[in-house]
Amino acid sequence: MLNEGADQEKRKYFRIQPNHLAPNGAPYSRDAVKRQKLDRQKEQATKDYGQRIAKERIRKAKSLAHPLSGVNREAGIMNTSNNMTLRRNGEAYASQLQRKELHSFSPLGDGIPISHFVRHPVTGALYTSTCWEGKAAVAVCYPEPEMARSEWIYNSSKERAVWRDSYRISSLSISVNNWLLSTMDDGPTGKSKLMIARLPEPCEDGIHRQFSTYSPGITFESRPTTIWSSSASPPGSTARFAIGTSKGLYTLTSGGLDWSLAKVGFPHSNGPREKPRSENYSANQVLTVEWLTQDLIGCGLRDSSIFFYDYRCNGLATRLQHPHAVEKIRALDSWRLIAAGHHWLRMYDLRYPINGVQSRPIPNDPQHTSTTPYMTFPAYTASGKLDADFDISQELGLLATCSPDRNIQLFSLSDGSLVSSPASKYHYPDPVSGVRFEHGEYPALGLQTPRLLVGSGPTVQEWAW
Repeated sequence: MLNEGADQEKRKYFRIQPNHLAPNGAPYSRDAVKRQKLDRQKEQATKDYGQRIAKERIRKAKSLAHPLSGVNREAGIMNTSNNMTLRRNGEAYASQLQRKELHSFSPLGDGIPISHFVRHPVTGALYTSTCWEGKAAVAVCYPEPEMARSEWIYNSSKERAVWRDSYRISSLSISVNNWLLSTMDDGPTGKSKLMIARLPEPCEDGIHRQFSTYSPGITFESRPTTIWSSSASPPGSTARFAIGTSKGLYTLTSGGLDWSLAKVGFPHSNGPREKPRSENYSANQVLTVEWLTQDLIGCGLRDSSIFFYDYRCNGLATRLQHPHAVEKIRALDSWRLIAAGHHWLRMYDLRYPINGVQSRPIPNDPQHTSTTPYMTFPAYTASGKLDADFDISQELGLLATCSPDRNIQLFSLSDGSLVSSPASKYHYPDPVSGVRFEHGEYPALGLQTPRLLVGSGPTVQEWAW
């Protein structure tokens, strides 16, 4: 026990006397102690109020923010990248696709397969080409007039033959100025020619008129010339076509009812000081052409090179090189394009530095190189045809192509992965002749959802919602 006397002595120094007056600013004055007490009471009241609000407030479940649920993403709360949004839109669209047969053509007889097809977005007319036993025909089938306001429906009574000849029809193209171009080669005397027709517009009552304006067949001067492909220019004041042949690139320009055919040829092998490519070399053939802009044309060669022609300055330049022969190219925008070959499907970006381009490429050579791709499609399998066909939809972010099993494969343009669709499980009984995406902007029908046209055998089918 402490000493009682010492404790009394200690209290004299540490206890505040009743008559004690603390100086101003002293930490233990009466006012300071009172102020601290009020501050503690206010702090405790604020804390109690916060706890009561937290207890009574309704909060969202943490499971809603889980990435597997995707509720925040669907509600627009979570910001996603454009590529991710494009991929999800494409997956959602592909999951609801349904097949519908539009029409079965028979210009040369029942069951004869079509080789090319295209639909005019203004009138809805389907144009097809058929080649069989040395004969060829271009046919058209118009939609029913009474159905033109809601849906395009076709039947055999509206099918007409545009023209028949003894040439092999290699391509069909429709310009935005309503001109139909049909490229033909392997004629009776080995000649190649172009047939051009002005597409008729429907009358006010919906009845389609017959063709009234033809351009005389344009015959190539140099022969034998094999025509591989053609492509119509984007919207502009003048109708122009790019034509890929065994003699190089040609351009066809409209001058009213007169057309001028100009030969562009090939670019130099390795710079302007080198000699141009030889036309007699079998690998120097333009298998595919595509317009990137109104003045820029991309061309794919059999020797795996991809060169570009600028319409404004007549300039030619080789910028890309594919692992194999370039059988088809499609422009995604003004600087990105997709090239398909017998084994590879790749996306290239023209903004990248030039790499992998050889002066004399030989695809089957072990020393052959290729340009570094911007994106690859690992699940792509070629159909085995010489002209591997595919098409792209920028709006949906999808790429459609045909597999060796005769079913349609859909790929995402955001990451190159395979997109599943119930319609893709269908195996066509006949080889697929082509695939074409349509944006769904039809003046006669109004704004529609995008759709995919597939040609197989003598029929053309439509994939849509």
